[in-house]
Amino acid sequence: MDNCKNCNNDIFVNAKYCNHCGAKVIIERLTIKALSKNLFLSFTSLDFPFFNTFIELMISPEKVTIGYINGARKKYTSPVKFALIILSIYGVYQFLFNDFL
Repeated sequence: MDNCKNCNNDIFVNAKYCNHCGAKVIIERLTIKALSKNLFLSFTSLDFPFFNTFIELMISPEKVTIGYINGARKKYTSPVKFALIILSIYGVYQFLFNDFL
């Protein structure tokens, strides 16, 4: 038996989740390759809420704001994360195309 890294309770060796707290058991080490893989998958997966948030903000921003305040947190990206992604995209754009303007 192993110990859960989240709550220190005993878990089975082949368990995928802790029986006590529900945390996911992570076996692989945290490497640059694993981080880049997770980053790539989060941006390219179809369930990434950034695109849904972006489209909804262009069509009806009040729907996104009211929905996020009322608790629709899985459907939309958090405002801070959304702002960081937009600023990052803008920064890359400015870096690549600054000479052309």
